[in-house]
Amino acid sequence: MGQRGSKYEFYFNLLDQGVPAWNTWRKDHPDKIIDLSGANLNYLDLSKVNFSKVNLDNARFQGTNFRDADFQLSSLRFVNIYRCTLDGANFYGVKSSFVTIVDTSLATVQGKEFLNGALCRTSRSSML
Repeated sequence: MGQRGSKYEFYFNLLDQGVPAWNTWRKDHPDKIIDLSGANLNYLDLSKVNFSKVNLDNARFQGTNFRDADFQLSSLRFVNIYRCTLDGANFYGVKSSFVTIVDTSLATVQGKEFLNGALCRTSRSSML
């Protein structure tokens, strides 16, 4: 998974252990500043992940499952969200700008204020 041998290696090793292991580590290290800016998070199952207060600027999200994920107070700037699952995800207090969302359902997203100014496009087939 991800960019091995990079500044992300510790975090990807933790995510490789599964979302429960990640969330336990986050609970045990609540004040740890996590920088995943520019990370490739494409095609991962990150449902229920705790990404609160994480810097995700310029991260790549394509085909990623973020069902019921917690992004509260995170930073999502210059992000493209393409064909992701965001059902039930929490975006309250997210700092965002220059967000593009394509073919991604936002119907049950919490904290939709992060969408202010976002470019959202949905293909006709994904609306059916």
